[in-house]
Amino acid sequence: MLYRLISRAFFRLVLIFSFNRLEYMLFGCAFGFRDNTKYLFLELLTKKNCFWVAKSSAEYELLQSQSLPVIMYGSKEWSNKVKNCKAAFFTHGIHDIAPALSKKTTTVNLWHGVPLKKMGYDSSVDLQGINRRKQLFLRDVYSQWDYLLASNEHSVAALISATRMPESKILRAQQPRNSILKPSLATNKLITYMPTFRDDGSNEHILKLLDWWPNVYAQTGYKLCLKLHPLEKVETSISGQSWLIDPAELSSSSDVQEILQQTEILITDYSSVMFDFATTQRKVIIYAPDISQYLKLRGDGFYISLEKLDVFSRIVKSEANLIDSITSPISKNNLDDFADDPSFVTMAEHIKRLKL
Repeated sequence: MLYRLISRAFFRLVLIFSFNRLEYMLFGCAFGFRDNTKYLFLELLTKKNCFWVAKSSAEYELLQSQSLPVIMYGSKEWSNKVKNCKAAFFTHGIHDIAPALSKKTTTVNLWHGVPLKKMGYDSSVDLQGINRRKQLFLRDVYSQWDYLLASNEHSVAALISATRMPESKILRAQQPRNSILKPSLATNKLITYMPTFRDDGSNEHILKLLDWWPNVYAQTGYKLCLKLHPLEKVETSISGQSWLIDPAELSSSSDVQEILQQTEILITDYSSVMFDFATTQRKVIIYAPDISQYLKLRGDGFYISLEKLDVFSRIVKSEANLIDSITSPISKNNLDDFADDPSFVTMAEHIKRLKL
């Protein structure tokens, strides 16, 4: 934290004494070429002077191979573009783009999903052992955002509560990343498992499901794509199994939306990815064998009571439950109550309104 504050202060001094032409739009994401920034970047590419900020050589080479405008974080070209950045779009914080940005640069956090678990000022986990230093850190982070995307009224209320940002700074807009997810049938016998990251680092639930899968595959014919959270690390010896699909086979950049587009059934637990997938009107299965432990760990840590979500009335806890859930007809659920609000405008329309 101290290093980030020092580097930002130094970079801000550089920006103060720089001549700003304010002609570039910069885009970045903490976890690579994906999420809402990727899809807005691709949409605006031919209309604005856009550049993607890559944080790794693999990310840089991926965009270069697709002939997309990309700059490497920390390079001389990056420094020049940051100094003359008209608007910056990110998914987590301005550090997706640079340690600091000019006060003349409009900053827009496109966010990364629908708030399910409490965060920021609302989270007893985030604020465990909170002290004044932590509160000042949160206030500093949120003050760097001029605007924040919310894709439905639930998200508007949750994000205002979590960040203490005024409603005037909330952009009611559909998530750009969900533009490729359409209601459609998929019959490719592919199930994607996307567990959320556990704060205590436990992963027994993942290992258990992988242990079940040879029998699940034998009985249902469904192959499995295991898409882990970027922070998750699981040691297994399952590579090369005929029933296992590498996420890289579905998306060269591990783009969640590209993977969901090709998925027939989604298995998840406490991840808001279920709301994205609801757009496709395909089956969602909740596999949460540790729900009692997780709820105890999170305390009052949800914006949406899990009991209010129909899918949580059919939680899978055993191999037999899982096979039955896969083979049974799709049950009606209310996940789309928390999907993108179709009455909200696109981010492109907000950009036009803000004259960016």
